[in-house]
This record gives sequence, C-alpha cells and structure tokens, in this order.
Amino acid sequence: MLRLFCIFLISLPLSLSALSLLFPEESSYAEESKLCYQPLQTKISNQSLSPSPNQINDKLIESLARESAEIRMASIECLRAYAKTPEEREDMQRSYEKSLEREDNLEALEKKILIGANREYHLTPIEIQTSEEYFQTRQIIREGIRSFTKEAILLSEKEFRKEKKNLQLEFYLRYGSLLREREKFLFRLTIESRRSYLKFLETFTEKG
Repeated sequence: MLRLFCIFLISLPLSLSALSLLFPEESSYAEESKLCYQPLQTKISNQSLSPSPNQINDKLIESLARESAEIRMASIECLRAYAKTPEEREDMQRSYEKSLEREDNLEALEKKILIGANREYHLTPIEIQTSEEYFQTRQIIREGIRSFTKEAILLSEKEFRKEKKNLQLEFYLRYGSLLREREKFLFRLTIESRRSYLKFLETFTEKG
C-alpha cells in the first residue's frame, strides 16, 4: 500500500497529491485509512497527458480532475464514519497533518530527481528556475487542497452534508489546476531534459 502511495505521489507529480488519505502507522485511524483507500482507476503513465503545448488534452485533464475529487471526497466521507464526535474529528485531523510530512518528503525527493545531475541531460539554469517556479505554484495549489481537506474532516455531519458538493468542486478545480500546471511545466523543458527526467522517474518508481 505504501509503495503504491509513493509511486503515485511521485509519478503524476504527485501532482495529484495522494488522493485517498493514508495516515502513518503510529497515528490514530491508520487502519481505517487503509480500509477507506481508493486507487485512481484511470490508467496513466509518467508521460505528459497532451501531445503538444498547443494541444492540451483538456478532456483527459477534466476527467482525471473529476475522478481525483471524487476519490478525495469518498476517502474523507469513509473516514468520517469512524469519527463521530468533534474530539474524534480533531484527532483525525492530527493524523492527517502527520501524513503531510510524508507527502512533503516525497515532493522533496521528486524535486531532487528533477534537478539532480544523475541523468544523461541536466537541466539548464533557465530550466532550474522554471522548476522552482513550478514547485512554488504547485505548493500553493496543494495548500488549498489540504485546507479544504482539513475543513471537510472537522465539519459536523450536518455541515458536511451541506458543504459536500462545494468541497468536491473545490477539489476538482484544484486537481485540474495541478494537472494543467504540470503539462505547461513539462513542455517548458527541452525535449532531451523532459525525456531524461521522465525516464529516470519511471525507472525510480519501478524500483520503489
């Protein structure tokens, strides 16, 4: 389970930020998070989703964003069934916050793979700057996903039912933004840098 979590987080840049919530083993609700785990059903690879920067695959991006939002909400809703009181939901949120440390570590690893020199083609100084900007943008979008996730965990049952559709829409919009930012970033790299990075990433995840 953890291996699948790591591979997904890194391979599509983690772009999708670990859709189902998975809590560390030592945390409260760790076993419940495994029971509530849902994988992405759409088959995707590490490659760009679009054929060119002028032909962004909006249909696939929207489909992935919708599925990602549905998985995130289903995971939250499933977990909330185990946390009936405000105190239990606060405890669950603490477990979620602990899981974010693992996400941050995996993102740092992805960044290291991207900027690292252990590949046939290194990034140019301009590409490194582009990479830094990409990770900053991605972090802003991801913080929005995290914020809405925490809100969804803490809401009372009545408030959750009322806000569920709005929360799912917020997730959908942000997952779509993550995917589009990734597409734009990949096409800003030279063909050689992009191919080298994606090949190295694929090799890494296969060994993971």
